[in-house]
Amino acid sequence: MKKLYYSIFDTKVVNKTRQFEIDMAKVVLMFFLPFVHLTGECINDLSKGLPYFFDSIIGGPFGAPVFMFTIGFGLVYARKNSPRDLTTHAIRIGIAGIILNIFRYLIPSLIGYAITHNREYYLDTLLNKMFESDILQFAFFAIIVIALMIKFKFRHYAMLLVGIGCSIVGNLPFIKGLDTGHDVLNMVLGYFIGTANKDETIYSTFPLLNWLIIPIIGYVFTRYWIKVKNKDLFYLVVSPISAIIGLIYIFYGVANGRGMFAEGEYCYYHLRLDDAIASMFVLFAILGLYHVLGKVFSKGIKNFVMGASKVLTSYYCIHYFFVCMSVYVIIFPFGPPHGKDIMEQGKDFISMPWVLCLSAIIVIATGIITHFYRKFKEADLFLSRIRFR
Repeated sequence: MKKLYYSIFDTKVVNKTRQFEIDMAKVVLMFFLPFVHLTGECINDLSKGLPYFFDSIIGGPFGAPVFMFTIGFGLVYARKNSPRDLTTHAIRIGIAGIILNIFRYLIPSLIGYAITHNREYYLDTLLNKMFESDILQFAFFAIIVIALMIKFKFRHYAMLLVGIGCSIVGNLPFIKGLDTGHDVLNMVLGYFIGTANKDETIYSTFPLLNWLIIPIIGYVFTRYWIKVKNKDLFYLVVSPISAIIGLIYIFYGVANGRGMFAEGEYCYYHLRLDDAIASMFVLFAILGLYHVLGKVFSKGIKNFVMGASKVLTSYYCIHYFFVCMSVYVIIFPFGPPHGKDIMEQGKDFISMPWVLCLSAIIVIATGIITHFYRKFKEADLFLSRIRFR
């Protein structure tokens, strides 16, 4: 075993630059984001067929866990990764989360309400949406916690124990799904624990205690992974075992409606520890696949993947703006059937084929805008350096 370890790992940092398999994981996630979120917004029955595939499979272990793993991964590769720098980075992400909620919820909801005057759909849950704990809000808290652990020199095993302990506490029966009876208090506590109102129609998403384990795993994993000198052997050992464990968990979960595969999004957002660990096995398996693809893809494709992966957060924000504008301003007010009938009869906002078509359009539109936004940022940075000199 010791010989195998030293055949895989070096004593010094080897992987200093961007890694294709991680970039590829980000790009695949970026492609599917509109499909996942538009399906969730427009389709009433998510328990079978393509809606289930996008909502519970792609949007399950292949969705948010990948995003959150890359949070921890990125902290290791950040050029400025002192606790102070990471805290500054967290604050920027937190501000981005607030701005995103204004553009994806407040503005589309006010426009939609002006068109339809439907208070129930647009205004009754607007406060909760504006201050919900989405991935960017979670990232704000998670990065600060990890930065504190780095500052106080937590060992890697201690960081993992903190993540495991948080997950266990977050899943205690008297904490998970807690209802204080006050919406505002539920929202505030929802950043940290899984809260839900009495009928579970309004619930917290991505509470810190339930999900912290994943970026911690991402951080600790990357601390060792940067010293991998033989990635072929590493993935040959890790990926097949991970694939077996991950697939067994997915098939068992789907067949029995267990954990993140249970009915309702509440079961996913208030993540269990076994779901988190199984999702990491799934990720380690697909990273091995992407590593193999990196050997056969052309340089042009790899350059595209590398460039696209740099703007994951921007892409996430822009695609969500398009999704919500499409649903709140166009589909709900004007799409067949009328919005009021949809709510009363539990119908789909639009059919699944239309969801697929619109999602593809959003992928393309978001990709184009994100590309030019990245070019603008690079040009602005270049000009600022010239002025500074």
